Amino acid sequence: MEFGARPAVAEWKLRRSSLECRLSQPIPYFGEAVFLQRAGESPRFQLNTSQRLLSGDASLTLESPPWREPASPIPLASVPVRVGSTPVTLTETVTERLLEGLLDGLVPVFDRLPSMSRNGHNRVSLAPVNFRTAYGDYRDCLGGLLSSSFAQAARTRIGYDGGGYEIDDAG
Repeated sequence: MEFGARPAVAEWKLRRSSLECRLSQPIPYFGEAVFLQRAGESPRFQLNTSQRLLSGDASLTLESPPWREPASPIPLASVPVRVGSTPVTLTETVTERLLEGLLDGLVPVFDRLPSMSRNGHNRVSLAPVNFRTAYGDYRDCLGGLLSSSFAQAARTRIGYDGGGYEIDDAG
């Protein structure tokens, strides 16, 4: 089965806070593609789905969009697929290459996602339409992230000089 947002209706959605920046594209009947960075963490990309996928490997390529002259697909990586609602999570390096492809107007395609479908695999593509503008907003969000998360700050050890204490006039 093939999944992907048609270019005419594809959209990128940004959710921002001082703890997390999340840029996502809904993929009809599949789920969503998400670029995510949390405070104090590395950026990552993940596919979220309600489809039943099997564990295995899929290929990730960059392809020409339908409105451009056809070119040979550019292989990016073989990616592990896990069972669950987030079957694909990319490394920081592959995430950066995926971002570069989208900024160049190319279509990222996850092919041969192992599934229970009749042909045994799914193909999921992202639409690069309006990505450049959405990515600019995402970069602005990244500039506003805290340097660490609350969980990281809670584990931080703060040292004090030893040797006693003094009470000032205030009490």
